[in-house]
Amino acid sequence: MRKMIFTALAILGFSSEALSQQFYGRDNKWEAAFQVRYQDSDTIEKRDLANVESESEVGWGFAFNYNHTNRLSTGIEFNWVRPGYEASFEDPDTGDVTTLRHKMDVYNVHINGNFNLLEGPITPYLQAGFGWSNFDSNISNGDIIVVCPPYWYPYCDVYSDSFSESAFSYSAGLGLRWDVNNKMFFKLEAREQWYDLDFTSGTPTYTNFTFETGSYTHPRA
Repeated sequence: MRKMIFTALAILGFSSEALSQQFYGRDNKWEAAFQVRYQDSDTIEKRDLANVESESEVGWGFAFNYNHTNRLSTGIEFNWVRPGYEASFEDPDTGDVTTLRHKMDVYNVHINGNFNLLEGPITPYLQAGFGWSNFDSNISNGDIIVVCPPYWYPYCDVYSDSFSESAFSYSAGLGLRWDVNNKMFFKLEAREQWYDLDFTSGTPTYTNFTFETGSYTHPRA
């Protein structure tokens, strides 16, 4: 799968010059985009004799970038995915293993930099980013939260807090960008993302494939 994507990026990148005469450039433009993300499966090894195997899943996100030049852009992205997972816990005294299946929510907020290898409308690009991520197990930790809004008195809402973990995360990727015209663009990207979680014995790594479509917020005529 990865070899096919990288081959496509290389072939399509060389066709950029053929469309450059109709392209007015990305420089000094803001852009907004919608993302569809596929996150591959992985295993998180915990220090407390437990493993968490997450399944592959499709999520979504939004990105906002500023193109400083035709080649360099920086921005921020927000994305979310809800994969299923299987957690296995081993009792250190008896050796008994307990298995739990559920779904978790993974939220990411990243600051990204993108470098386009070509200045034309079709270009391969490199991505690097860092930010904050949150893993929510959706399993109650026993804490009960009662909220009584004044406009709903005397009725109250009761919530149960869940086990969750926040972490610093960083990423690197390779993609292909196509500016269809001076208003719309598409991007296809393969990315590795690492999470600096405190409770793990290593650094969990997830592979993501993202399709992105967007437009310039202030397009040129």
